[in-house]
Amino acid sequence: MNRLNAARFILSISMAATVLVGCEASRPIGVPDVIRQAQSGAVRPDRGKSWMKANASQALLYFDDDVTNDTYVYDYPSGKLVGKLTGFHDPQGMCVDKKGDVYITNSQFGLLFEYAHGGTEPMNVYEDPGDRFVGCSVSATGDVAATGGNICIWKHGVAHDRPTCIDGNKSMGCVDLSTFGYDHVGDLIGLGTTSLGKATVCMIRAGNTTMEKLSTSGIKFNFGVRGTAWDGQYITLGGTGVNGDVVQPAKLSGTTLVGVGPEIRLDDCPEMPGSPFFFGKHNLTAASTTRATSVTVANPRCDKGVADVWNYPKAGHEPILRIRAEHDSGGDAVSIAQ
Repeated sequence: MNRLNAARFILSISMAATVLVGCEASRPIGVPDVIRQAQSGAVRPDRGKSWMKANASQALLYFDDDVTNDTYVYDYPSGKLVGKLTGFHDPQGMCVDKKGDVYITNSQFGLLFEYAHGGTEPMNVYEDPGDRFVGCSVSATGDVAATGGNICIWKHGVAHDRPTCIDGNKSMGCVDLSTFGYDHVGDLIGLGTTSLGKATVCMIRAGNTTMEKLSTSGIKFNFGVRGTAWDGQYITLGGTGVNGDVVQPAKLSGTTLVGVGPEIRLDDCPEMPGSPFFFGKHNLTAASTTRATSVTVANPRCDKGVADVWNYPKAGHEPILRIRAEHDSGGDAVSIAQ
């Protein structure tokens, strides 16, 4: 019996027992049900089906909704709503590969869904039951990494293979992990926190399955880090500071992460929930060597959510585009058709 079938068997027994005792009749559906729905394209009746307007545009902005648990899709740069993806349980951070496939983390049940650009049904479902994924990254060679309690890596993006999962190391302070991002040589770099609540830079070197701690130089850490991402030239630390959202470019020198220039301020509202997402004329992944020209940040503002798009690295005081949504969000991404 394989791992997934075993999980289904155990879950069916536990759910039957729950029904018999009449408890938790309305609890969330379990992992196998989510996977089965994703594979068939079905969703729960009260959520409706995923949809996308015909001939989806070349550039699409994806924005997850923390209240409806759906992901809304907007034409970029017009900001017109052109689609909706349903069937998630607390969708969070996103990433995109060079083809324009969009990866959306599901923070319940340890799931990561992969959709083709403009697609309404998942192409692949990556799974690590019991984890709570909040962010992801795709390497230059196509490895897919999801960050939760662990960092789980699927070599060459093969979803049906068992992932290699690396736990945060308490002795190094690499716990409470933010989203880890790949750099151009395949290193996964991210941050954790110490027992005193201080930020700690951690790394999984390309080809390794252990986590190590990095020293830092020229990084002030006067902002709460939400995640790291590759901007085409540098690994960047994104987070929230006293005066607004912040991006700090950095480069790896041996075992030291060195800050490059001053922090880049993106907003006057310190609410960045996840990683910044970088893009340009084409999809930008760790395979890219040309620096991004734009960055988008999902940003909850009062009772409404927004996706703010900024010139990068120039930034400024006002975004070049603001897409308003109904509720708060944990992440967004832009996919460009190839």
